[in-house]
Amino acid sequence: MMSRYIGVIFLYLIVLTGCSIKPAVIDYQPGISFSEFQLYALGPAHTKVEKSLNDVRIEKALEWTMSQKNYQKMTHKKADMWLIWKEKPEIETRHRTGFGFGFGYGMEYGRTGLGVSMVSHPPVQKIVREVLVLEIVDSKTSKVMWSAESKKLLLKDGTPTARERQIRQIVRDMLYYFPPQ
Repeated sequence: MMSRYIGVIFLYLIVLTGCSIKPAVIDYQPGISFSEFQLYALGPAHTKVEKSLNDVRIEKALEWTMSQKNYQKMTHKKADMWLIWKEKPEIETRHRTGFGFGFGYGMEYGRTGLGVSMVSHPPVQKIVREVLVLEIVDSKTSKVMWSAESKKLLLKDGTPTARERQIRQIVRDMLYYFPPQ
């Protein structure tokens, strides 16, 4: 009976530990009064770059999440802060283990042969994936005052709906910690 209670407590602690992990790495400039910032604009003020499909998805997710937090979207000249994002490449290194072993025996025209071989696999495979990085810049000073880097990798081979859903969740998880407490 006692072991059952210990098992339940142990399982409960594992669940609590798993829920306490932040989905993003957050950093901010201490000493800034974030309550002064209410108006935002998307992207840097001085660039006119064609947007990718992911950029459009990220913009929609940012607009929705910021509206839920009662921030207002404005032009770059009227905004207090700019929301800037990029897809940062992460290199994942996978080490392949193991080796191959072969044994052979052969006979031909009175000759015999015996062979043994060992083959090792290439030790490393590099995979490049991307994570979302979001920075909030003070429009008056052009300095980054808050940043978040997602721990989740962006989907590369999902459906458009799955990608949009994932980006919305990542942006929501990142902006959960804005403004900092």
